[in-house]
Amino acid sequence: MLLERRTASKKRPAEEDEHPAKRRLTTQNLEALAATTQLVQNPADRRLTNSSRESQGSLSTVHQYGLRARLGHHKPSESSQGTANPRKPDSRASKQSHGESMASDAETHDKEDSVPDRQLDDHMPCLLPDELLCVRRAIEQICLPSWVDRLPLELGAASAGSLKAAEWGILYAVFYPLVLLPLWNLCDANEDRKILSENLVKLVHIVHMLSHRTITSDNVSSIREGIAQYRKHTLANWPNVNSKPNIHILQHFPEVIERFGPPASFAAWAQERLNGLLGKAKTNNHPGTLSKTLFRRWIQRATLKRLSGLRTGNLEEGPESTKNQVSQIPIQAEIYNNWLDHLNTSPPDTSTKWVCEVQRGDATNSKVLHPMAALQPSFRDAQKKNYTVEKEHAGNSYIHFTLEGSDSFGSIQTLFSTDQIPNTTFAQVALFVDVEQKGPRIDPYHKVSSLHYQLLARPKIPKTVVICIKDIIGHVAVLSNVSGVFGIDTETISVAIVHHLRHQVD
Repeated sequence: MLLERRTASKKRPAEEDEHPAKRRLTTQNLEALAATTQLVQNPADRRLTNSSRESQGSLSTVHQYGLRARLGHHKPSESSQGTANPRKPDSRASKQSHGESMASDAETHDKEDSVPDRQLDDHMPCLLPDELLCVRRAIEQICLPSWVDRLPLELGAASAGSLKAAEWGILYAVFYPLVLLPLWNLCDANEDRKILSENLVKLVHIVHMLSHRTITSDNVSSIREGIAQYRKHTLANWPNVNSKPNIHILQHFPEVIERFGPPASFAAWAQERLNGLLGKAKTNNHPGTLSKTLFRRWIQRATLKRLSGLRTGNLEEGPESTKNQVSQIPIQAEIYNNWLDHLNTSPPDTSTKWVCEVQRGDATNSKVLHPMAALQPSFRDAQKKNYTVEKEHAGNSYIHFTLEGSDSFGSIQTLFSTDQIPNTTFAQVALFVDVEQKGPRIDPYHKVSSLHYQLLARPKIPKTVVICIKDIIGHVAVLSNVSGVFGIDTETISVAIVHHLRHQVD
């Protein structure tokens, strides 16, 4: 009883009265992202679904985490003042925490980008603790390829530390769009959620455009326009907060791209990794011998990498190095039929017609496809990204590919090759299909559908096709949703492409 009384006494008055928008977004887990679609009318009817311990834990341990670079001028509206933040205006501690998360110590003081006397508005649109909790749970559950870095599970907490540049890209390209956009789209009557959603959509488009390795003149114009719209939106909706220097630098990216090419060509990833190596170097309080210590460590690391490369070098040579080592075995009839259809639909050699067996009267260009193939566990593309079958590594098996000229998504079930078609590897892929819905179609990612954010489903009876690995565009991130999420009665999956992100090759 004493412990319970102490816990109750620590709860601030600002945490007692929760805002309706916050009550609607409080979730036990990701299963309840779309469980509530109607506005809560009575502010007194809370605590019906949440335990007091979970509410206290999330509010006491989660820092207020503003969306990055959401800074600028704002004219407070009635809706934002009434619905923006569950905290009370007299909560000085919360106000200070919010200020630390929304702006850094280094700020620009340009006349058009800043306000001389910064007064943090307690009613500005911001990320709620329960929304951040949903992002954390998505980090635990999402399926990513092995080359994509994992974000800290305690994202937003002081113990998680600061994110690296690549991790910021992953956050805004994968987790925020997949988790927050559906949440905010459900709050169609909350003006602050609309503002956050619109701002995030603009920023996600910018991140995608800047991540591509090939950028045309038209793309540069789109980038310039997108950055201008993003700046206008932040200046119009976030007042009294000075802009960060990085936001000012962002506005110069179109000119830099025109001179030096895509950002990937002049990014300082190697220098960033070098800074990390220097910071981890052990000096034993002898800074005079630091250069010798670093030189020794670099030699050791280079030697280990060389030995590792010699040991696994045959894996990088492709199927031609393994075709003589792996014996061919009979393949399943389903794979064989799909394989035959693929060869006659999108053949490597258009002059050859593949058949099961030669019939009388067939043309001389017909060729029998033997139902024998050599199975392969994995393969690597030109960027040394590893692709495997789903039973080996699910994240490396989820792919974005072209099928009959259209974009498709699926998981690799089998990889195989044959002596009849040398230097070619084929993949049996289980397709992700559109969700069957009754009534009006629900699409939580319609605002970013052009960037290949999709809500799909895996049929109970898998629908498979056979493709050539040359048709694979890259990996995708997959977040599984149980039945009931988004108001859909079947299990669904949220898909986001990640092949445009930077691959850190050591």
